[in-house]
Amino acid sequence: MLSLTDFKLSDCALEFRHPFSTLHWDHSGALWSAVNKKHDGLRNVSAEPGKVVWNLNTDFQLITENKSFTILAHTPDRALKSFLVIASEFHAAVTTILEIKDFTRVGLRITYRRDYPDLQAATDALLATNMIRVPEGKYFSLSSSPKLADVSLRWEEKARGVHFRLRAEGREFNFEPPFGWEGTPAARVEKLSLACDCDFFTTIVTTVSQFSLVDWINQSLHMMNRDISFFLGAK
Repeated sequence: MLSLTDFKLSDCALEFRHPFSTLHWDHSGALWSAVNKKHDGLRNVSAEPGKVVWNLNTDFQLITENKSFTILAHTPDRALKSFLVIASEFHAAVTTILEIKDFTRVGLRITYRRDYPDLQAATDALLATNMIRVPEGKYFSLSSSPKLADVSLRWEEKARGVHFRLRAEGREFNFEPPFGWEGTPAARVEKLSLACDCDFFTTIVTTVSQFSLVDWINQSLHMMNRDISFFLGAK
């Protein structure tokens, strides 16, 4: 049986939604100047009136929009220590400079992945968990096993909710070098895996002064580590 420790932490996304901010237009330069002073390795990806995107090295992406701001991380440490530092600093800068007072939604989404040689193996692993039971026999005039599986569950109560999803997936990465390139040749890589995706989110308006970023992330991560393995079948 699988447990969460069999998966690697692949991606993490922390999104803050807030009422429309006109200061995103007026103070965007001041905001990103402040962020730049704290971090080497920042590189602008795109800058539009309603959305600005910066990459921090190859590990983080920071995004601001008129009604939200987001911190993305690829393969962060499992305890999210570095993520907490980056997210806390970015949260403080955005809420202060753009004068954000309320959050309409806060969501922490973490995706764990376990690689398999093919999609059938990933699907078979999902069907062996506690998430779904496929009846034995021939159905729809087909006797073979399902080739792909995707199961999700959603809970909401009081002030928060959780969306949990388990899916077999294939991801394709392509590198097409520019004309005259003398480095690594063109390449195509396909990753086949079982993805375990958990999203913790708020369902009511929360004031910035009442929200503790560190507590929210640590509590959400604790519950994921404690409970996800029940659905995978290890407990």
